[in-house]
Amino acid sequence: MEVKDKFAFIHGCYTQSRNNDVDDAVVVKRYRIKPDGTRIPEVRVHTNVKREFWITKPAYRKHDDGKLEYEYRNRVDSYHTTQRLLTREIQKKLGMMVNPKAQLRQLCNSPYVYGVDKDITCIVNDLYKKQCPDVDPFDLSVGCMDTETNVVDGSNDLIIMSFYHENKAVVAIHADWVKDKRESPESYKEFINEVVPEVKELNIDVEVVFKESPAECIIHVINRAHEWKPDIVGFWNINFDMPLIEKALRNEGHDPADIFSDPNVPKEFRYYHYKEGQTSKLTDSGKYMPLSPSQQWHSVLTPASFYFIDPSSTYRCLRRQKSEASYGLDYITKKEVGSGKLKPKGLEMLKNAPEGTLKWHIVMQKYYPKWYAAYALVDVIQPVRMDRKTGDIAKKLPTLSMGSHFKDFNSNPRRLCDQLHEFFLSKGAVVGSTGAEMESPLDKNIPASKDWIVTLEAPIIEDFGIRLLDPNGFHKAAANKGFKRSKLFYHNADLDIVSTYPILGMVFNIARETALFETCKIEGLGYHEYREFGVNLTAGEANSLVIGEEVFGLKSLEEQLEDFERCHGLESTARRLEDEWKQERAEKKALAREKAERSSRLLQEINATKELEVA
Repeated sequence: MEVKDKFAFIHGCYTQSRNNDVDDAVVVKRYRIKPDGTRIPEVRVHTNVKREFWITKPAYRKHDDGKLEYEYRNRVDSYHTTQRLLTREIQKKLGMMVNPKAQLRQLCNSPYVYGVDKDITCIVNDLYKKQCPDVDPFDLSVGCMDTETNVVDGSNDLIIMSFYHENKAVVAIHADWVKDKRESPESYKEFINEVVPEVKELNIDVEVVFKESPAECIIHVINRAHEWKPDIVGFWNINFDMPLIEKALRNEGHDPADIFSDPNVPKEFRYYHYKEGQTSKLTDSGKYMPLSPSQQWHSVLTPASFYFIDPSSTYRCLRRQKSEASYGLDYITKKEVGSGKLKPKGLEMLKNAPEGTLKWHIVMQKYYPKWYAAYALVDVIQPVRMDRKTGDIAKKLPTLSMGSHFKDFNSNPRRLCDQLHEFFLSKGAVVGSTGAEMESPLDKNIPASKDWIVTLEAPIIEDFGIRLLDPNGFHKAAANKGFKRSKLFYHNADLDIVSTYPILGMVFNIARETALFETCKIEGLGYHEYREFGVNLTAGEANSLVIGEEVFGLKSLEEQLEDFERCHGLESTARRLEDEWKQERAEKKALAREKAERSSRLLQEINATKELEVA
């Protein structure tokens, strides 16, 4: 019996035909696994993949007032269509006039549409797993790229682009930037091999090329990526590099879709889209707070053998419970692998140029271009070295994604939604779809989280601002404990627990189907008191006594115990406990006195012995 090849899905990209408004495709990076275990990286184009969606049968359309989280299979009709035609088919099945410009989220406001939230690439991933369920997981292949720009003339044009993967590296340099025309790519390579210790340590084959324009540098490096086929390519602080690269390509008349798409992808399905992630977040106070680059999650969607990612964002995302002093490349790689950026020592022109400053870069580019090229190479070596140690990208990323698209890695609700899709199918049901408007009429009655701190009672709030020196003197203030406090605070922590809502939902089994009722108002309570008890109600029986006492005026547990004991002629538990406490306290004092007396006698005996010895 012939043993067939197996296939392992790595990542995918959805794209639409440029030639018509019907065809689409999912371009998949996969590995062909031979019977002997050999893995061959491939790029496969799957055209017009059909996906399933469900519409509630007319007889069961009785919930116009709200969406269901799921519906049983016998109450829905099943349909199949491509991702591109999905909105048209939904409109048809709902009996609507077909609007080609209709948005999927708007259509999903209907409570009768199910199963359309899952990304089409995830559906293709599931098909691969069903076809080859026994494929063992393996580490992803990780590379890293970086760009350097001209800060001498202020143009910020790309002058160097570097790329490292496994034991190969390429450094593409804009020829106009190399002022000394006596220099050659070979002389730069020899210098890099000499001054970069990682080259010998990791046995890296370094290629150096001079190109006539920034776009040619980019194209050469990207072509090497197509040739070497890494699974993931990192850009530390990707939101700097990708817009720069896209601009450089377009300035010279190149379509990024043609450059980044795998050469085997037909021209009609070539695609490129850089999606900038969230750069700020709305706080409970209604203000927008900027997010640092490591807190942002950007995505590059293009049908290639590699997927672009920001290693700094991955590093921070996997360690949300612990904040670092810096998420710069130098700081993090020093911490993880013991070495960071290349920092030449002893160069005369660097005496008055502090490391990492703009002046340092100007001096390096102007007077030490070879060193700067070596510096650029080290910037792509270190993140890969770090990932070999941490496994963040090679291991944790594919494992924790759980079949979801890498672009959604930082979104727990998105990944949970993908999991629910398959879970409900296994239970004979279909999951609901997310609409553009998900609020119900009763949502306005939910207590707001804004300004929650002001509902705390005054005695609970501790003033721990930094102490100010008393104008009358420090010692006097210390003696009288008369320190004044400022509004400056230290040792503060602001932890955004992004997994709280999904986890609480699972722990407490919170869903529309498990809710008996929701409390919207408690008569006789002000707004702030209602908010407090609304929170307590979520804990159910744990706070029932407090709610009964404070809201309904019931007796406290201690008062109820006293009533019970008085009715049954029993000794008061409170009085008995107080007596026991007093007796225990008296015994402890007696033991302390006895111990002190024993110590005093022992000390006297020691002193007497010393006096006899002296005599």
